[in-house]
Amino acid sequence: MPMVAMFIGDKTIAQFKAVFMEELKELLPEFTAAYLDQLLSRDRLTKMIWNQLAIKLMSAGAGLGIVIGLIQWIILVLWK
Repeated sequence: MPMVAMFIGDKTIAQFKAVFMEELKELLPEFTAAYLDQLLSRDRLTKMIWNQLAIKLMSAGAGLGIVIGLIQWIILVLWK
């Protein structure tokens, strides 16, 4: 931001950055913990995991069903 750089020097920007990083170090763990607590309390994470697991199991079951069906079809063709 060239306009800001005209009024604020590098030393002041470095001081702002240092203060911002210290605040971020203090607030980020608290914010993350509160967000995770809220997420877990609403069971969103659990529902998301179960939905993904169900989708994967259904896909695996469908794939297994196709393979078994093909094997049965091959056996029937070979028996004739």
